Amino acid sequence: MPVYFGDTPTLRQVSDTLARPVRAEYEAGSVNINRFVFEGDVAPRPGGDLHLSVIDWVQLGRFVAALDEVTDEEFQRSDCAPRATLGNGVISVTDWVQAGRYAAGLDPITAAGGPVAPVAPTARVAAAPLTAGSTRVLSLPNINVSQAAQFTAPIWLEAEGNENAVGFSLWFDAAKIAFVSAGKGSSASNALLNVNSNQSASGTLGIALALPTGSSFASGSRQIVLLTFSTLAHSPGTSPVSFANAPVLREVSDTQANALPCNYSDATITFSGVTAGPPLSLSRSGSNLVLYWTASESGFELERADSLGAPWTKVGITPISIGGQNIVSLPMNGAGGYFRLSKP
Repeated sequence: MPVYFGDTPTLRQVSDTLARPVRAEYEAGSVNINRFVFEGDVAPRPGGDLHLSVIDWVQLGRFVAALDEVTDEEFQRSDCAPRATLGNGVISVTDWVQAGRYAAGLDPITAAGGPVAPVAPTARVAAAPLTAGSTRVLSLPNINVSQAAQFTAPIWLEAEGNENAVGFSLWFDAAKIAFVSAGKGSSASNALLNVNSNQSASGTLGIALALPTGSSFASGSRQIVLLTFSTLAHSPGTSPVSFANAPVLREVSDTQANALPCNYSDATITFSGVTAGPPLSLSRSGSNLVLYWTASESGFELERADSLGAPWTKVGITPISIGGQNIVSLPMNGAGGYFRLSKP
């Protein structure tokens, strides 16, 4: 910004000791004003507000979960952990934890520095430490499930007692199972959970979860996330579910924003076949829907679902046997649905 000499409100002049004017040259100057920015100051977007508060913590959690894309101008401020190096070239849960520490006043605010761009993808994998000797494990158990059914898969953390935040991605076979929803597990009721399901239709899911700043999971087996899927397979078989690093880098952080070593245990979903029942027929009788099947094939129960992939529930009506047919009559209420016969 230029700065000039002028004649108002004071006339420019130089005087000697006898009150006589002295010839002088007046040269303009300039002032450079540098914008000062802080580590972790990411909200409001895109430039922050020179304050570290809860909105910065929430926004960094969205960056970690890849729910919002980090721009080039925002990267250096977002990558704020490890604090000693002002970042490491990746956006992960340790950055989320560090932003929370700044917001809570646990660490003094710091001028932005460190990497100005992400590191190469190969280094991103190395950023998630895996240590064979560690007792800390993030796992999804193997599950047996019926075809055409919904099931809930818990994510378990075998905690050592100092874990504050967890991030990971899952890869699954989208031709066999479909993602339905995600919720907090019984050990994470007070956590903030971010779910990236933008690519779930192609078999990719991202999860980022953090406890309040300064809090840790108690040591032991902790259920942190509940994932609900529906099975799409039409024949018995298996489907792997694997931990991955995209869209969310897998990492566990302590309360000091340090990455903790962790092992990751993949899972296998096993589909059990459904016993084929007799043909199920239907007809209309007045305002009722009549369903019937051969009475000679015993032991089958009538089940209903609101849509394909929705949970199947027993109709709960005892069929009437007439003319060698089991018959169930249901009032038609205008709602669509699906019916099947199953054998417990």
